[in-house]
Amino acid sequence: MTSMAKGASMIILRRVVGFVIFLVILAVANALIPSFGNSLYSGIVLFFDANILLFFVMMLIGLINDLFWSFPLPFSLIAPLTSTVLSILIVAFVFRVFDFLGSYVPIPFSLPVYIVYPLVAAIVFVSGYLTIIFREEQPREKKEPKPRKRRPDWEDVLHEWRQAAYDLAIRIRKNIRKKRKKKS
Repeated sequence: MTSMAKGASMIILRRVVGFVIFLVILAVANALIPSFGNSLYSGIVLFFDANILLFFVMMLIGLINDLFWSFPLPFSLIAPLTSTVLSILIVAFVFRVFDFLGSYVPIPFSLPVYIVYPLVAAIVFVSGYLTIIFREEQPREKKEPKPRKRRPDWEDVLHEWRQAAYDLAIRIRKNIRKKRKKKS
């Protein structure tokens, strides 16, 4: 497996495992609703339940976004577009959170939707391409292949133990000599 394939598989694994853990925590929270009997707790859990499809779409777009960012230049040109889509979904979730909070606590301000969506999308889009430009302008360090280490055998282990015991004995001897010099 190449390093790019390993990186891509790790990205996929992390995203999917993270979402599965989120689903498990949400299932436990749903199971605990009757035992709490608190309207705020049940409202929060039901809010997350109502937005589960949005979370799934955000996970998929985020996964695709991370994959494109991990690729080299010709393929990473799509990454700012996926970042922009993901940012719009995140802003949509933030607006839903404000609506949810507004049902419990009065919010003294309102965010203008017609300004926030295009502004965030434009900032993410431009900063994504600037990131690609600046990342490609930096000289890349050539990685030299690491020499293969031989597998340690019992002789190596025994040598390490001997060296550690020798170092310990030298330290003890130095400490004893220091104490003798202080006494005399």
